[in-house]
Amino acid sequence: MEKPVTTPDDNQTLFARATAAHGAGEVVTAEALYRELLSRNPRVTPAHNNLGMILDGAGKPEEAEHCFRTALSLRPDYPEALNNLGAVLRRLHHYEEACKCFAQALMLRPGNVEALINLAATRQEMGDAEAAFDLFNRALALNPAEYRTLWGLAQFYSDCGKPEEAIAALSEAARINPGAMNVRCGLFTQRMAACDWQIFDSEESEILEGIRAGKQGIPPFLAISIASTASDQLRCAETYAASLGSTEHVSAYVQKPSPGKVRLGYISCDFHEHPLSHLAVELYERHDRSRFEVLAYSHGYREHSPMRARLEKAFDRFIDLDTASDQEAARKIAADGVDILIDLAGYTRYARTGILSRRPAPIQVNYLGYPSTMGVNFMDYCVVDQFVVPPEQRTFFSEELVYLPDCYQISSHRDIAPDSPTRSERGLPETGFVFCCFNNISKIRPVFFDVWMRLLRQVPGSVLWLLAGHDVTHANLRREAQARGVEPDRLIFAPRLPLADHLARHRLADIFLDTLPYNAHTTMSDALWAGLPAVTCVGDTFPGRVGGSILRAVGLEELVTHNLEEYEARALYLATALDALARIRQKLLDNRFKTPLFDCSRFTRNLEIAYTQMWNLRCEGKSPETISVATLLQAVQSHETISAVRPHSNDFRH
Repeated sequence: MEKPVTTPDDNQTLFARATAAHGAGEVVTAEALYRELLSRNPRVTPAHNNLGMILDGAGKPEEAEHCFRTALSLRPDYPEALNNLGAVLRRLHHYEEACKCFAQALMLRPGNVEALINLAATRQEMGDAEAAFDLFNRALALNPAEYRTLWGLAQFYSDCGKPEEAIAALSEAARINPGAMNVRCGLFTQRMAACDWQIFDSEESEILEGIRAGKQGIPPFLAISIASTASDQLRCAETYAASLGSTEHVSAYVQKPSPGKVRLGYISCDFHEHPLSHLAVELYERHDRSRFEVLAYSHGYREHSPMRARLEKAFDRFIDLDTASDQEAARKIAADGVDILIDLAGYTRYARTGILSRRPAPIQVNYLGYPSTMGVNFMDYCVVDQFVVPPEQRTFFSEELVYLPDCYQISSHRDIAPDSPTRSERGLPETGFVFCCFNNISKIRPVFFDVWMRLLRQVPGSVLWLLAGHDVTHANLRREAQARGVEPDRLIFAPRLPLADHLARHRLADIFLDTLPYNAHTTMSDALWAGLPAVTCVGDTFPGRVGGSILRAVGLEELVTHNLEEYEARALYLATALDALARIRQKLLDNRFKTPLFDCSRFTRNLEIAYTQMWNLRCEGKSPETISVATLLQAVQSHETISAVRPHSNDFRH
């Protein structure tokens, strides 16, 4: 904030009161005072800038942008307003113009560390990693004590596959600002990616204590990845959502060209070669076009790939929103007349929660990408099943729950390379039992690694086959294995391959071992589709119960365990009773096309029943409520009717 050089005495007093309130965090009072001052004298340049800062913090970026532009129209050489305007434009995804603002601010004040950091972060989001790296280093040279610079450098190192450098940068940032929970969480995340468990227990406890204390800066996705309770996950989501600020809802009044169809909009950052797309592509393709119109809203990575081409054909319309601001995207969705908007990202890294918060659709659904509650009032439903969210956990969801009758997760069919590789071609020994876990390596927790090492010690000649990480990760895991009495070379790391080849190499493994507190999700489906049995351990919350749901849906309840002792015993039995394992494997192969898990037509019809019920409730003027598709199916079988389309016309909004 900046005080004007000259104003009339009364205006100067009013400005001083406004800045004092602003500095004290009394933003409502400050906003009123700034507005009063500007009504008296609209040429008080810093008042426009400071009002813009308040509006930006309140989740009103378009209004903030207007304030900053007004300030610059009065004083073009105003570096603070240029920096603030650039920051707003960055959040609005107007990256090129944002960069021009930051560059101009730096021309006016070359040592402006704030502008350097903002320019670096914008270049990073644009994918220009090298430019971002140089800018962050310039900022660091000017102010080595600025922890945000170290945060940006850590992100660069992480994206470049340099976990040691990322950990070093975040460790320094944590030393400079020990109270910054986002830094501490980032450091914990990087250590997990490197399987650096030296202070795992204390770091996890600190994050859990922060969640329970309502501290800002803890990502909800991290909360669901650690040993949190359902109550913790709700608390973290609510705290995070409160930090997003309020937003104004958009509205549209559109007469539909096809009022008999429910218009579905799927919004995602993952409409490309991504596990979520491999899971869900058949859902989009199999929707009943006589009852539904299906739109895609993509705000993520664009690529030229077979999956992207398939996805673009799977929808009636495919709309790119990656360069649109949250407000612009929400207005587009509202203008398109979407009835039910299904968010596939939740609180994952590239999510655009700000679009959903503006309420572009009358019904909004949390599905598939984020296995927990979002803790907000703008999401109406969360799609689950009775296993992943038992009835006693309903109170820990801000959304109403939609219970699908089998597994909540769609599992599309995938192509598997026809030729099976040999063990030696994949770096495995020619003989011996192969325990396998192709989950993201950051899901491995010390207590499960303890179990795996005991299994290796009890099964002579066996190996553990893991998805490759970084060299430092491999070294850490091999050191941990040796500390547990296992030869380090019994850990074998599988490099990443195209999906069809990756699925084919599953044939070389004997048992897939699941993780906890975050189970295999797509990777469990991959293993079963490839014919590889998996043993899971059921956790207490949604992300730790998905493996059990998937196995039940393919008829392999005997591979679902409920504690570590049972998990270890089941895996050991199958590794030593090979006839029993062969029977399980044959049962899996027999069940793949007989059970619900890979029956995409059945899944799609069930989800469509849920969508229809959501819309019928809306058209009847009712609030969202718990939906059980199994109950609705029973009603159909009892000759009660569920309307296949909406009972009322759809020319209204909100």
